[in-house]
Amino acid sequence: LTAIADSYHKLECLNISNRREFSEILIYNIIHFCLRLWQLNLSYCEITDITIEEIAKSCLNLKYLNLRGCYKISKKAVDQLISLNPNVHIENFEETLTRPDLIRVVINHLTQNNIASRQTLA
Repeated sequence: LTAIADSYHKLECLNISNRREFSEILIYNIIHFCLRLWQLNLSYCEITDITIEEIAKSCLNLKYLNLRGCYKISKKAVDQLISLNPNVHIENFEETLTRPDLIRVVINHLTQNNIASRQTLA
């Protein structure tokens, strides 16, 4: 895959979805050399904010990015990408909640619905 990226620096569309065997370093390097990408599908790849930051720096022509199943990416990294490239359409990004965030959401839900003070009738 790296040989392809080195040889085809004019590459505009790339789909490497469902390729969990590709390390993040490999994907990062491919993105770094494919500066003309306008469509990129990374769904179900094991990438993190590091790759998203490289996309923001290198893929200035990017118009479409599929992140389905990329659960190690933060909303902050995606927001940074959008701020640097407002023309990008990010599809299927699902923010995952970290444990403290999840606990906060549950507590807020219970508080708003006053579930904590209700009594269960037997």
